[in-house]
Amino acid sequence: MSWRADGSRPRGRESCHGLPFPEQQEQSETGKQYIGATLDGRVGGVIWNVNGSFGRLALNALFAAGWLTVLATTFLINHFDLFGLRQVWLHLLGRTYGEIGFRTPGPYRCVRHPLYVGWLLVFWSAPVMTFAHLVFAIATTVYILVAIQFEERDLVQFHGEYAEYRRQVPMILPTGSSLRRVTTEVRQTTAKQAG
Repeated sequence: MSWRADGSRPRGRESCHGLPFPEQQEQSETGKQYIGATLDGRVGGVIWNVNGSFGRLALNALFAAGWLTVLATTFLINHFDLFGLRQVWLHLLGRTYGEIGFRTPGPYRCVRHPLYVGWLLVFWSAPVMTFAHLVFAIATTVYILVAIQFEERDLVQFHGEYAEYRRQVPMILPTGSSLRRVTTEVRQTTAKQAG
């Protein structure tokens, strides 16, 4: 509890900070209004606002596709290992952790980092882009692009075959050649299974 400047204890309707409750409530309301305005997009302005129903639907579909991509790709590369849960579980069971080998399932054949593609879709597909959201989207995009450099350096070091994979598969945006290669692989696999 804070004491008054004269050394006496606050009494009655004074808070422990020495401010009367009405003033303290006014400061609290101002803070709530600022936070609410920031969340509503009234602070910093609106960069874009897609009002058309088709545009909003398309952006919301991209947003949902981004979250589905994030979730699906974590399971493709072992969700539990990615988040450290497998390591903890094995430790609790008294078992030795074994590395999971390098694999390129599903979308990893089209782009090297589909998990990051999902995150970028989530960050950028906003029907209402405020200045604050734009700063967040730019910052996280830069963070992802920098993180990829560190991650790929480690992947080349721990998985020698990653260097060849990196030469063949684009980083974030699928190209026509990577999609054609995947289509050819699928056709060959289907033909082998049928024949």
